[in-house]
This record gives sequence, C-alpha cells and structure tokens, in this order.
Amino acid sequence: MSSLVSVICLCYNHAKYVVEALNSVLAQTYPHIEIIIVDDFSTDTSREVITEFIKTHPDIHFIQNPYNYGNCKAFNLGLEHCKGEFIIDFAADDLMHPEKIEKQVKAFSESGPETGVVHHDARIVDESGTPVYLHSVMVHKILKRSIPNGIIFKDLLKYYFVNSPSMMIRKQVFEELNGYDETLSYEDFDFWIRSARKWEYQYLPEVLMTIRKLPNSMSARVSGWRKRHAKSTLIVCEKALGMGLNLDEKRALRFRLMYEIKQSIMGLNFNHTLHLLKILLKTLQ
Repeated sequence: MSSLVSVICLCYNHAKYVVEALNSVLAQTYPHIEIIIVDDFSTDTSREVITEFIKTHPDIHFIQNPYNYGNCKAFNLGLEHCKGEFIIDFAADDLMHPEKIEKQVKAFSESGPETGVVHHDARIVDESGTPVYLHSVMVHKILKRSIPNGIIFKDLLKYYFVNSPSMMIRKQVFEELNGYDETLSYEDFDFWIRSARKWEYQYLPEVLMTIRKLPNSMSARVSGWRKRHAKSTLIVCEKALGMGLNLDEKRALRFRLMYEIKQSIMGLNFNHTLHLLKILLKTLQ
C-alpha cells in the first residue's frame, strides 16, 4: 500500500482546533500522505496559528483565500494542488483516529477499481469534546438495516446515511465530476448522487474519526442559510431526475421529494414547495 493520499484540510475560524486536527493527520500509521490546508478567509487567528504550525512542517501546502469562497470552491482550490490517488475532505475542527487512512487505503486495495468511495463510522462530539452519539446508531434508526455497499445510488436518493467527513475518495471520481459544484451552498448530497450513479461505495463499520459539531462550523452555517440550502437541494433533485431514472429510482426520488416538501412547508417556504411539487409530478410521468 504505497498510494499517496491527499488530505485537504478546510479551515474557517478554527484557530482553537486546527493544530489538534493537523496533528491527528500527522499521527497516522499510514506514511504516504500530503496535506493541503485551505483557509477560507478566517476572521479569527486561524491564519496565524497555521502559519506558525507549518514553520516546523514545511511540506504542508498552505492556501490563504482572499475572500470567503464557501466550502465547495475552497475545496476545489485545494484539489488543484493534490497529487494523491485518494482524496480526503477534512475539516479543521475534526480528528482522525490513527489507523483511519491505513484502513481505508487497505479497503481500496482489497476492492476493485470500481470502488470510488470508502467511508466509515464516526463519533460525534460537542464543542467541549463530550460524545453525543455514534453516526451508525443514528443511521440504523433511519435505515432499519445495515449500511449498504456497492452501487447505492437509489439508497442515497432516499436517505442521508453516509458520513461525509469520513469519506476517502478516489481522485478519478473528482476528475470525472470536475470537483464539487461551486454553485451550491453545500456539497455532500450532490456529490453522493453524481458519484454513486457510477461508482461503488464501501463501508467500514469502525469508528475511525471524531467529528465536532460546533455552532459556527461549516455545517452549522449552511443550516442557517435556509433558503440557499433549500435551493441547492432543489437543484440536486432536478439533476437526479435528469439521470434517466428507472421506476425504482423514481420512487426513491419521490420519497426524497416528499421529505423535502414537508420540511419546506414547515419552514413556510411555499414558493420552494411549489418547485418541489413540479419535480414530484415529473417523476410520475
């Protein structure tokens, strides 16, 4: 297992956590790793903290964005500098467990070239580091079955069950997709749908990462941008509809649309509800 793994560490106001996050990458049992840090115009002391850290780690590539571009574009800027066969999108407030990368590379080596993503279980903690829940426990309550492997396109149309921060992704997948869609406010649903149409997913039922849920985290900021987030979800559903769905896949998309319509009505976003209903009607044709 000698494949190079590129870790793109995205930072936005994570001065309190970024050194610990980077040290968790450096502490990996797998030796063939490159680190690209992208600071998305932090307004705290993140840049100063990172600049000081890389003085003793000169191999780390540090990109300082002149504006706050958002997660999708910031990641794509880091992706341009990656040389690895496999890519990890890593937030600067999370922690890798020591064997994470080694076990994911091994999973890729033991599976076929059709595997595009290897993901795993994760421990979710709050700002103080107190455990809140395991990702797998929450998922099993939703799916009521084990997390599926292989071509999981239909499953991902219905449910959000992949833990995005846990993913290791074959670089070829990003090359085919041209990275994340920078017109969207968040990346994971779109990435899942576009990648899972062709590539297989493999799941490791091990806790190999600790993920912090912070009030000012990227995910929290996205949830605050309700209208933009809803618009992005609408766009992804429209993309899915245009993928030549079979009958079962259309049913799965209808399940997703019904969920989104319910959320839209609860949020009194009736214009958005109308657009979702139009897509729903198209799945019946």
